[in-house]
Amino acid sequence: MISGEVRRSFELMAVSARGDTRALAAGLAREMTGLALRTLAANALSVAVAAPERAAQFYDDLVEGWNGHPVYAKPIRQRSIPAPLPISPAFWSGFWRLMQTEAAARLPIDFTERTAFVSSLVPPDLQERVAVITRGYPGLRGAAAWPEPARFSLDTLAHCPRGSLGAAFHRVVMARGGRLEILDRDAWQLASLPPPLAYVNVRILQCHDLWRLTAGYEDTELHRLGMAAFQLGQFGHNYSALMMALVLSDLALNRPEGTEMLLDMLICAYAHGRETPSLMRVEWETLWDLPVERVRELLKVRRFESGLPSDAIERITAAARTDSP
Repeated sequence: MISGEVRRSFELMAVSARGDTRALAAGLAREMTGLALRTLAANALSVAVAAPERAAQFYDDLVEGWNGHPVYAKPIRQRSIPAPLPISPAFWSGFWRLMQTEAAARLPIDFTERTAFVSSLVPPDLQERVAVITRGYPGLRGAAAWPEPARFSLDTLAHCPRGSLGAAFHRVVMARGGRLEILDRDAWQLASLPPPLAYVNVRILQCHDLWRLTAGYEDTELHRLGMAAFQLGQFGHNYSALMMALVLSDLALNRPEGTEMLLDMLICAYAHGRETPSLMRVEWETLWDLPVERVRELLKVRRFESGLPSDAIERITAAARTDSP
């Protein structure tokens, strides 16, 4: 159980969102303390739900403090930083309900569903502000006027040569029942989002697994979290920012096994996304027949590397089940 004092302190830190992130991260790299972790998580939650304009600088500073060197990418500047949006009591109620879930049901495997729930409680004006900052990311200049992406062809993918990107993507598509996109773009009514979020979100549904294959992330629970961090670095994806904030909050408030290693993986995956050339507008149809390694060479994408086994979460879950009575 998280004490009332800790909860009140965490909420105040999220509202004020103060502190030197570089110094905080450098301190955590030396010693993993509870107060520093909570401060970091509270700031991450603030940029996810109240001040998205601060997200790029916050995570860039986190990388620099943790790794001892800056992100090797051009800084993302914001012309103005409006006042933070208010965080409602309803949001905090939902947030604390998730954070105080029993450990067996609080594994990172559930973070996609948990993020979906909490995202319904964010301030209503958040989307408009996220739309503005998204246009400032590499490769997204002019995105507000881009038409909806054309759909891929399942028949074309089925005829791609063995060992090619198209063949690898085809296997992923067939494993989920032949659905070319991870969710139905029409059912989600994405056209109602402020531009360029409609385009960006359709492209996520369409290209998420292509980005994963190209960037070298595996289809495991740990690497799904890594992909959220990667997408946050690539184009400031706010849903990913919220997922990151929930994971960091869980690490800070509940200190699960492997906290330091998971934090390191998320930071490395974010830096990987920032340092990878923008993949948003890649014409994948021209690359179907090429081996994945050749695609990486052409797009100048470095394969993701982490000290953690990609199936680390599955191993922890299996061990917990074995140890339970």
